[in-house]
Amino acid sequence: MSRKLNFTTVVWGDEYVSTYLDTSLPSQLLPGNLPHVAARTDCRYRIYTTEEDAHRIFVSACFGELAELVEVEFYAVSGMQFVGKYDPQTRCHAHLIETLGGEGGGLVFVIPDSVWADGAFARLLEIIEGGKRAVLIGTPRLVKETFVPALIEAYSDGQGRLRAIEPRELVRLSMDHLHPHATSQMWNEDQRGSITPGNMYWSVRDEGLISRIFHLFPLFVDPDSPAVLPQTTIDSDYTLRMCSDLDDCYVVCDSDDICAIDLTSIEWAGDPVVADGRSSEQVLVEWARSVTHARHREFVKNKIRFHWRDFSRAWSQVEDESDKTVERILHLLESSSESVRVFPKRWRYLSPRFLSARLKGHGMAGSVKQAFLRFCPTRLRRAVGAEIRIRRLTLPPGGFLRRGA
Repeated sequence: MSRKLNFTTVVWGDEYVSTYLDTSLPSQLLPGNLPHVAARTDCRYRIYTTEEDAHRIFVSACFGELAELVEVEFYAVSGMQFVGKYDPQTRCHAHLIETLGGEGGGLVFVIPDSVWADGAFARLLEIIEGGKRAVLIGTPRLVKETFVPALIEAYSDGQGRLRAIEPRELVRLSMDHLHPHATSQMWNEDQRGSITPGNMYWSVRDEGLISRIFHLFPLFVDPDSPAVLPQTTIDSDYTLRMCSDLDDCYVVCDSDDICAIDLTSIEWAGDPVVADGRSSEQVLVEWARSVTHARHREFVKNKIRFHWRDFSRAWSQVEDESDKTVERILHLLESSSESVRVFPKRWRYLSPRFLSARLKGHGMAGSVKQAFLRFCPTRLRRAVGAEIRIRRLTLPPGGFLRRGA
């Protein structure tokens, strides 16, 4: 058990904690996931949350099972009300990298509203032991309000745990619960009117999906240096700098390999863009110019297959269609006369097109707040107490939490 693996999740708020405790953590506790990894490695599991939510997690039934498997750490996060939407999560991820990234073994980032098929973490460990420094995954987004009841009805053991769910079983259950945000990214037919740039999906009859994704999520990272930290989110600038050699990155391209899904409320709409007569490709290229870097454009070349049965002949045709679309998009990006920045950050706010899209998606008040938070110097935030604060909580035998050093 020489290898060290540090799992982490960032979760707070009633809605997200409920999803984490009802579905995500039980799926992580399936036999082929955390129990398998904990029996073969030196595991630690760090939870970033609020003090109030830490108590709720601590007294939950599934937490006891988690604590029997691995060492669990709680870190209390505060000051979130003064920052942007993704800043607290990014700060927690940066804190993990700073404090544990130099220990060796690697970091596993688990989204709190994800559900994992049995065997996902066992396969992850196998890939890591094969020498890969990063493992990246792209998962479909499902409607939480409909999927969770279906999952619990089919796989709950009646005691707050889940029965083992195989990858193809998870895919098959998922197909009836795709989120409108995901269906708005289907490319089998050119869409006009409301287009959501980002992931691209092609449906394959009733057998599954092919996805092409720029912003793959780093499930596992053994970073080159703990001094290199994410500035935006870990699937944005950090994926370019986490490890220097692209050959050290493993992209999960088949749900039979590692299978997971993400849960999102039906009320969440993302940032649809008004096409104004432009094709889907034109809209996506304009989006990609400001939010993707060179490695993102390598990631999107991977065909990710999400399927619940063996491949039929239909897959080859749809894969060819997705190849042609991605080739055209990359050609337009490479041939553009407009400069493409490696790290898309504050400079985007100087673009009239970016500001126009931001106003349409977030309104005036939301856009002004985001711009202020983006440009507000760190020293000014500290001066007025508007800064994210992270501190460790200790777990004494009495079953309560107290502030630690």
